Amino acid sequence: MRNVRDYTHPPRFSVGTCVRVKRGVMDPDFPDSRLDNWKGTVSQFQQGELASYLVRWNPDTLGKLHPAFAAYCEQEDIALDRMWLFEEDLEPDSKAPHGPIRQATIGGALVPC
Repeated sequence: MRNVRDYTHPPRFSVGTCVRVKRGVMDPDFPDSRLDNWKGTVSQFQQGELASYLVRWNPDTLGKLHPAFAAYCEQEDIALDRMWLFEEDLEPDSKAPHGPIRQATIGGALVPC
């Protein structure tokens, strides 16, 4: 894993921002699997040399996952609904509002993009 210390610039995405994974980004847990256009909402971020973001996948993304992938994640105790990714792996979701969605919570939980 890359060093995530000494963060030198403000994070590009704030909590509540709708993002998608850039083309060509590989799954950190499954290096043979691409995450092209997976979409979700930033729910946390970590400061470091490279910013990292916890992205909670939206229902469309989760609905498109292959059942074998979901079963393997469950077997290996890997969260299926969220993933930490680096800032360089993400871009704003062009079909969602840019920036944080201020009304994007229900009972404290983020509403997916």
